Amino acid sequence: LCPIDAEVGERLQAAVDAIARASARIDATTRPVDGAEAFSVYLRLLFGVLGNGFPPAALAGFDAALPSLAEAAGAQADMVRGVSQRHRDWIVADEWRQRMRLAWGAYFTEHDVLLAPVMPTVAFPHDHSEYTTRTIAVNGVALPYIHQLFWAGLTTVVYLPAVAAPVG
Repeated sequence: LCPIDAEVGERLQAAVDAIARASARIDATTRPVDGAEAFSVYLRLLFGVLGNGFPPAALAGFDAALPSLAEAAGAQADMVRGVSQRHRDWIVADEWRQRMRLAWGAYFTEHDVLLAPVMPTVAFPHDHSEYTTRTIAVNGVALPYIHQLFWAGLTTVVYLPAVAAPVG
């Protein structure tokens, strides 16, 4: 769902290797939650909050776009759903969040830490272009800019503590 740039991957793997050399048991396969579901829930809840600060004309645009997204998937659709959601929609998203919290709780009964990137890329030049069309290059492939939020959202959506540590 959210690939990481080779440079980020190399640094992350070096950190994992160092931890393994210190005799830690490494589990590189267990996935406590579905990443796509977690990102969808995160965006709906995040943009439900951010949308409160949008001007009325922008909100009207989001509301007008919502009916056309009945079957649409992806980050852009989840942003619109988040901004335009009713309270009952927020309740549904929050229920998804609570189920994911339980899954993470079970994960951390067997694991001490999750090592993940903060962002899928290293620092990049600031881009002032239109947010909805902005992209970011990951391994030379242009991906939607909103995907930069994936790794932070994975844990933030379920209120997990996080720390960023330099690894290279």
